[in-house]
Amino acid sequence: MQTAEIRILLVEANPRDRLAFRSAVERGGMDCILVESDCAASAVSLLKDRGDAFDLVAADVKLPDASGLDFFREVKALVDLPAFVIISGPESIDAVAEALKEGACGYIIKDPQDSWTALLPMVIRGAVERRTDRRFRHEAEETLRDAHRTMEKEVRKRTAQLMRANRRLKQEIEERKRLEEDLKQNEEQFMLFMEHFPGMVYLKDGQGRYLYLSRYLEDAYGIRVDTCIGKTDRDLWPEEISGAIMEDDRKVLASGKELQKVEDIAFGDMRVSFFTQKFPILQDTSLTMLGGVSIDITDYRRTEQENRLLVSAVENTAESVFILDSKGRILYLNQAGEHSLETPRSDLTGKPYEMFLAPDTGSCPPLSLKEIHSKPWRGTIQRVRSDGAIRELDIVVSPLQDEAGTVTNYAVIELDVTEERAMQKALERKRRMEALGLLAGGIAHDFINILQPILINAELVSDMLPPDAPEREFIDQIIEASRIGREVTNQIKMFGSRKKTAFKPVPLDDVVRDALHIIRRSLPPAVTFHQRISCRGRLVRTDAAQIYQLLTNLCTNAVQAMEDGQGTLSVSLTPVVIRTAVPAVISDLVPGQYLKLTVKDTGCGMAPEVVDQIFDPLFTTRKSRSGTGLGLGVAHSVVKNAGGSIIVRSTPGQGSAFEVYFPEHREGGVQPVRDASPPAGRRKPRILLVDDNTMELRSVHQMLVRMGFRVSSTNDSIKALDIFMQSPDAFDLVVSDQLMPVMKGSDLVLELRKIRNTLPVIICSGSDDALKELRGMADPFLSLLAKPFSTQALRDAIDLILGRGGFTFS
Repeated sequence: MQTAEIRILLVEANPRDRLAFRSAVERGGMDCILVESDCAASAVSLLKDRGDAFDLVAADVKLPDASGLDFFREVKALVDLPAFVIISGPESIDAVAEALKEGACGYIIKDPQDSWTALLPMVIRGAVERRTDRRFRHEAEETLRDAHRTMEKEVRKRTAQLMRANRRLKQEIEERKRLEEDLKQNEEQFMLFMEHFPGMVYLKDGQGRYLYLSRYLEDAYGIRVDTCIGKTDRDLWPEEISGAIMEDDRKVLASGKELQKVEDIAFGDMRVSFFTQKFPILQDTSLTMLGGVSIDITDYRRTEQENRLLVSAVENTAESVFILDSKGRILYLNQAGEHSLETPRSDLTGKPYEMFLAPDTGSCPPLSLKEIHSKPWRGTIQRVRSDGAIRELDIVVSPLQDEAGTVTNYAVIELDVTEERAMQKALERKRRMEALGLLAGGIAHDFINILQPILINAELVSDMLPPDAPEREFIDQIIEASRIGREVTNQIKMFGSRKKTAFKPVPLDDVVRDALHIIRRSLPPAVTFHQRISCRGRLVRTDAAQIYQLLTNLCTNAVQAMEDGQGTLSVSLTPVVIRTAVPAVISDLVPGQYLKLTVKDTGCGMAPEVVDQIFDPLFTTRKSRSGTGLGLGVAHSVVKNAGGSIIVRSTPGQGSAFEVYFPEHREGGVQPVRDASPPAGRRKPRILLVDDNTMELRSVHQMLVRMGFRVSSTNDSIKALDIFMQSPDAFDLVVSDQLMPVMKGSDLVLELRKIRNTLPVIICSGSDDALKELRGMADPFLSLLAKPFSTQALRDAIDLILGRGGFTFS
């Protein structure tokens, strides 16, 4: 039997959805005539003028001039309303339920993946079949009533003419038999239709007993139909299920209105969801029967739940997710994407995705959707936020293809890695600083060993020359160059030091004032200097000498940045309170009280890529030989040692500002320095000198002899121990290097103290780390001296340690 073509009126404003509807009908192999309308008004006009020309109306719940529900309400009053199917997205499911309650024949829920189109042919056929069924029943009933009336009329007429028309009566009887046969055939066809209907169709009496039940229940779930006839739902299902079903039946019979709902029924261990529609049936003008149709929607409901879960997961993920069309225009974005673009979703739909990327600066490869074919694209892009901040994003762009291999959409996933990249750069800077510091420490130690004999011997020669000797000028230049080398070495040693020194609290304003008093006298005449110190007596744990070095390097760097030595240099010290964490160099500023030291200039300024490198040791922008690359690196070490942070603000052509934040010390005070000058003595002390560097050993030996001391020296620590053991009371002082092979200076001291526990000792070293390890020793007879040292520095150390031991000499 050939199926007649279905005449469909599609009311849908979205061209893309109309195309998807048309394609789904064609793929479903349906013989249809499809008429399209993009608004409710034109659709109403078509139905009023040509209402009988359509078998089905499919309307979207969202139309530009009315909702799909209002449209349905307006047209359902037509005499011969076509089957009505409501089309909706997941967000308008309430409108779908309302439409079904008011008589719609079916519904379909759209989803972003267009999987709804696969269900569309089934929904259309089901809706048309239900409308056809209703029309068929209505026509059959009308036929029966017409036949009944005709038959009664004919019987009366034939009875009056019985004697006169026996032949005609016989013909009428035969006609009646034919009609009965036709009716029986129609009933058989109707029953055949019911038995093959893809759902459960049933008829109940007023007491809820099953009078009729289609074979679907038996075919799908193995429940025999004949065992259900004459029984109620309470006889068939558990109380929690049957109670709800029978209550719904009672409501339908009591109200005389149909009911639609979703029911869950258990068949053994299997739980099935049905979409059920119940309706009352009039018999002799009284509601004595109830009919119903239940369609299995378990798979559809499971799919719908999975889709909802998937949508919820995508919507709430931390990564930004975008769905683009084949032209790169945004179709969908989740909450994270909306936050990333700082624009409401309603304003983003249809906008090109590429317009929200930063301009191509060469730092990141540009993204072009046109160059992406079948394989995903991975890379890093930049996005400029409304506050001017640039965010780095790791993205994956995956092309989505149809069955023919044509790219129909793009899926974009973005991950903001700005903070991770900043932490990575900070870690790389820290590792680089540590590596350079380790290298610098080794170089400084070797350089000290070279400077020590140069400085000592130059001072010895200078002392031997008459005051007016012409050679003194050259010797003084050697001494001055050695002292400059010592200062440079001290700066290099700061990079090699990896241990934190426990500084005492000092009033930072006094230290800054003293340093600026000296610095401003060395400024070029064309530099205008401004000074503002807005605090007094505020304490910071640091070293005054290092603060002087910090200010000297920052001010020198500022003056060098001024073209032709002209500009303004401003230095200020103010107390500040940090309430929220702020990104900074060395470490981020955490909430707390700080003293902010600002050095600001009107020089040439720096580009961002230069700012990222200025604190690296040996990095310099000076083209001449005047730049060593140590100044800002030393400043970095000074601030790090004080537990502070630095923020650099610089604009090319407008100058730079270095903001140094020192954590304020709120308790305690400055510890006074004890004057430990030794009293005058009576005889020349005897000194045991130990150093594995022969050149240094000779130079220091000569220095001590010229000071008037008696000296025994050796470059072997084991031999020095033997010399001391032979005459332990003959020596008044031991001067030893710390870093020696076989036995370190500190280990030598421990062996000597086993023989004489009050022996005064001076340990020298060019390594700050080596000296720091010894500073924690609570030993009144131990003094430490950093290399390279001058004659006067060594003499002061000897005077101090021998004064502590109660020794006097002349």
